[in-house]
Amino acid sequence: MNFLKDWTSGEGRLSQKGYALYFLAPGAALIVATWLAFALAPGLFGSSGAIVVIAPWMLFLAITDGQNIRRCHDIGNSGRLYRLLRPLVVVLPLLALLLNFVLPAHMAMAGDVQALVYMMGQDMNGFSFGPIPMALFGLTLAGMICSVGYLAAMPGMQGPNDHGPDPRSGANLPGIVKPVATEADDRVERALAQYQAQQNKPATPMIKPMRNGPVGASFGRKRA
Repeated sequence: MNFLKDWTSGEGRLSQKGYALYFLAPGAALIVATWLAFALAPGLFGSSGAIVVIAPWMLFLAITDGQNIRRCHDIGNSGRLYRLLRPLVVVLPLLALLLNFVLPAHMAMAGDVQALVYMMGQDMNGFSFGPIPMALFGLTLAGMICSVGYLAAMPGMQGPNDHGPDPRSGANLPGIVKPVATEADDRVERALAQYQAQQNKPATPMIKPMRNGPVGASFGRKRA
């Protein structure tokens, strides 16, 4: 459970290397697997067996929000814009399906002849999408590509920021949690550094060497 929490958590930061390992690599593997399933068994998508392909994508989209938000934190962004736009990845495709299939079906049942002809064409000639649904799908795909490309290409901030320590030190990777230094720890470290500096400081001589007087000088009075 702790590993799953670390994986899905939006707290902390995630480096470019961690993003490639925990988001880009699984996403690319899912794309390849989906393409192979469509090429080798196209009939799978028209049956209940499609859940074999849909379920991994739903799981991937459900647990990778934390990875994207932590990447935003590493760049120096709060992640609020990502949280605001993230529902559109689901809303826009659902709206496209609603406009392309559900709405025409209801209109056909209400007696609209054009909608009935449209649904008959969909049934006889195979599924097709109108310009508005295709535009919604294209907008969703373009937004996802731009977001992923931005998060993958932007370097993270050097050193700690408001969201945590630099992940390049190995902290805040999924499954790896390092304690964050507290103010008390900082005071102890500063005191230790001052003590070590004093120990390494060369000792000040207690007796200053006497300066030599001028040549020919003598101490005391001269005898007559």
